[in-house]
Amino acid sequence: MNIFQIGIAYLGRVFLSVVFLFSAMIEILNWAETEQYYTMIFTRWMHIYEGNQDIGLYLANLLSWLPTVLMIGIGVRVLGSILMILGWNVRLGAALLLLFVLSESLIVYDFWHLTGAEQTTAMLTFFKNLAIIGGLMVVLSFGKGIRKKQEAK
Repeated sequence: MNIFQIGIAYLGRVFLSVVFLFSAMIEILNWAETEQYYTMIFTRWMHIYEGNQDIGLYLANLLSWLPTVLMIGIGVRVLGSILMILGWNVRLGAALLLLFVLSESLIVYDFWHLTGAEQTTAMLTFFKNLAIIGGLMVVLSFGKGIRKKQEAK
């Protein structure tokens, strides 16, 4: 890789990471609103599965652990972002962020359960997250970047 490719790969990792860092920071600074939003999400899922006692009980138990679950999500985003930005174990950082954005997309942006404008917004966000997932998969595949194989001496 030449210096230009190294720089572009680094900027790509920074751009992929910064959205996760800022969202984590915003959630921490607005903790009450964050808890309220995710409570609404879990309540919506509980209504969807109210006929299934097992899933309903699981979601109710998970709701009681919501602050812990949110802090784990924030920790995963911060750690993954820092690893990718600093270039330390880039693949692990990408895997952590991939795990987060994939689960968030399926849980929070479940447009298939929504209607109207709410469905449209959730669908657009879901597909934007798919683009982020694609970028993270590239980072997961190549790490810091493609390296030439060293010739045997």
